[in-house]
Amino acid sequence: MAEMRAELVGLLIEKHGERAKIKLDKDKSKGEKIPKYLEAWCPINAKVGDVVGLSLIHIWTLPTIRL
Repeated sequence: MAEMRAELVGLLIEKHGERAKIKLDKDKSKGEKIPKYLEAWCPINAKVGDVVGLSLIHIWTLPTIRL
């Protein structure tokens, strides 16, 4: 198997349309504080049981304003 060049590597365990649940492999993933599972919401062509690579995208959020 070829080596993946992704930030996170894991096993696709569930898929429903554009939503997917992935069990991450901490040994093959780069970074710190990696969770056991990740829920992704994007188009994916992989099938359940496939090893997938992910890249993180940082999303800016606005602070909550309480009145």
